[in-house]
Amino acid sequence: MRFKRKEQTWIEAAGLTGHVKQLVQTVYKVYLHGGEQKQGPIDLRFRLDNYNCKVEYNQDGRKVQDTEYDKQGSKTTYYNEEDKVIKTEEYKNGELDKTTTHTYNKKGAVVESHAVMADGSTHYRATNKYNKKGLLKTQMHRMGKDENLRSRKEFEFNDQDKMVSSVTYDGDGQVDSRTTRAFNEMGKELESTMEYMKEPMRKHSVRTKYTYNEKGDLIGMDKYDLSGNLTDVQTFEPQYDAKGKRVLPKPEENKDTGIITEEDEHGNWLRKTYFLNNVPEYVVVRQLAYFNEPEQELKHPLELVVLEEEKEKFILDPLPNLLDADAVKWILEREDRPDQFPYLRFYGAYFKDTPSVVNYTNRNLDVVMLLKELKEELHGQIINSFSYSDNGYERLSKYTIIFRAYPGYMLHASGISVQNMDMYEVSTQRNILQDGVLHIGNVQLLRPVEDSGKRDVFFEQLFEEAVRKFSFKKRAEKPKVNIIETRSGNFTMVEYPVSDAFQINDLDVNYGSGFDKFHKQLLHRFKQSTKGLVLFHGQPGTGKTYYIRHLLRQMSASRKKVIYMPPNMVDHLLNPNFMTFLSEQVKQWSMKGRFCVLLIEDAEPLLAKRQEGVRIQGVTNLLNLTDGIMNDMLNLQIICTFNVDLKKLDSALLRPGRLIARKEFKPLSVLDANLLAQRLGIDHHFKKPASLGEIYAMRKDQNTLIHDVDADKDSSSPIDDLLDGLV
Repeated sequence: MRFKRKEQTWIEAAGLTGHVKQLVQTVYKVYLHGGEQKQGPIDLRFRLDNYNCKVEYNQDGRKVQDTEYDKQGSKTTYYNEEDKVIKTEEYKNGELDKTTTHTYNKKGAVVESHAVMADGSTHYRATNKYNKKGLLKTQMHRMGKDENLRSRKEFEFNDQDKMVSSVTYDGDGQVDSRTTRAFNEMGKELESTMEYMKEPMRKHSVRTKYTYNEKGDLIGMDKYDLSGNLTDVQTFEPQYDAKGKRVLPKPEENKDTGIITEEDEHGNWLRKTYFLNNVPEYVVVRQLAYFNEPEQELKHPLELVVLEEEKEKFILDPLPNLLDADAVKWILEREDRPDQFPYLRFYGAYFKDTPSVVNYTNRNLDVVMLLKELKEELHGQIINSFSYSDNGYERLSKYTIIFRAYPGYMLHASGISVQNMDMYEVSTQRNILQDGVLHIGNVQLLRPVEDSGKRDVFFEQLFEEAVRKFSFKKRAEKPKVNIIETRSGNFTMVEYPVSDAFQINDLDVNYGSGFDKFHKQLLHRFKQSTKGLVLFHGQPGTGKTYYIRHLLRQMSASRKKVIYMPPNMVDHLLNPNFMTFLSEQVKQWSMKGRFCVLLIEDAEPLLAKRQEGVRIQGVTNLLNLTDGIMNDMLNLQIICTFNVDLKKLDSALLRPGRLIARKEFKPLSVLDANLLAQRLGIDHHFKKPASLGEIYAMRKDQNTLIHDVDADKDSSSPIDDLLDGLV
């Protein structure tokens, strides 16, 4: 209803059918009482798609005007024939508060936005100037009755019409921030720098570098502070079909949790109930008028009333002052710490009784949203809270509330931590998050004891529904890989996200019959055990690393911590300092129940058999990590890849009990090679066994370009050299 698509009329974009003239939508609160839904008063909370509004359309299906209602009042927006906003009027308590007008040039670009208060004075005026190409050149922003200059922005563009510079000046003409961008000849952005000149924003300055693959698709984004220190790394893995065409991820489906209970004869719904965690949250009621039906003028229930009068009336007396000086002294007879409120003592002094306590733990409960709900719906009032400052945000750490309409009930929330909403299954339809985070904490409900006769069953039912509404299921953790690196001469673990979309669709086709069964058994052993060694060996290009990418993504999506040791780090396994670093890091994870898998690529230097009865130190360290007392502490499993003959390995590595799996990667048979080629859409018939690298390299745009090169039958193929360590 709120967003217009170019190919659709406003009515089509709203999902309406028929010749709609007017739409009036009202949102009501919903309660469960005795298992039955009860419609409450009008709900004035704003939501992305479902809010209180009145919309008028013309004969062409274009929006003429719409009015939105919220707690502050209402806002009416007027549109021209090009669907551009020309004016908005904002009302508070039934009276006009502010009017904003927008003017456009012949190309349809905004040249001025002017907001005027009810007394005729200017609230703000924003003006835009454009160059001959119609690109934005200057923005001016003025505020207040005297229209004092608040900020000015200057823009510059290159020959590709790409914005390469944006400078913001404050009202005194001093540079406030500067953005610069660089592009390649294809118009792809290579680097951008956002620099703030003043505190406290200066610490948020960032330089970002972008990398692309040969197809021009983004594969990497590295962020640095202005001192050149790497602060964030993001990698992307574009997916392509057999013909080399980019396969875009499917857009997230609109998870409409509403249940329609009434429709009109045109098929448009008139009543829909929405749920949060299976608890009815609100119901949306619509009225529709059509051009081809008898004339009627629809009115919104809020159109003729002052919003304050619509609010639920529940007159409560002020909190009684029941605490005398002796009670206050008794409550404070403990360590004087502002973050430790003696809520149990307060309950005893305030209610003159001993409470029964119900703990709500391990619920993934957002206690800030719960607090808002309890204040609005159950008349909760804060009597104590403790907060801290976090990068400009005030974060609630704990709070205590009592319920003025329900004597004997008190709630204490604690252990509140800020967590990203992406970690939880939160409906994207609801505009319930202020800054994109959840505030997860524990709650204790203090209530009258069972035999007191003071329990309020209706209150407790409403409270349970509120707790259930704001308890969220945690999403499966996105897969990540920890890579061992050296920075400033020190070892460190750097966590990188991996594409959880990557997978090999048919293992038997890629690696031969029976490999899928081997893979499932291997995953079972990784899951059931916390020790052991896995050896993957074979010639370059036979698909060792390609399979490991598939394997690690499945392991990292579980509780396993995946550690990757690149080939250039293998020699460090002979370094005592490195062994101490690795052991300490793995032990910390193990103590938290996060067991590790270490992948060592090109591990030949570690695996060689002893010489003249003396075991190579690398083998000794590897044996200690995979078995014995050290492994009992570390709970570490190891995967090694190598290319040498199995006979050159130390026999101790192959001992049953230590070696839990081994796979030799070989070229596919003629039959399997042709089957895989057919699956990949490759128009080629193999007459001899082929490696996985040779087959995949024959896909469109993947083959190696060669000109005037002498054949050398004794050397490895260019394809194998290219794919060694990559496939």
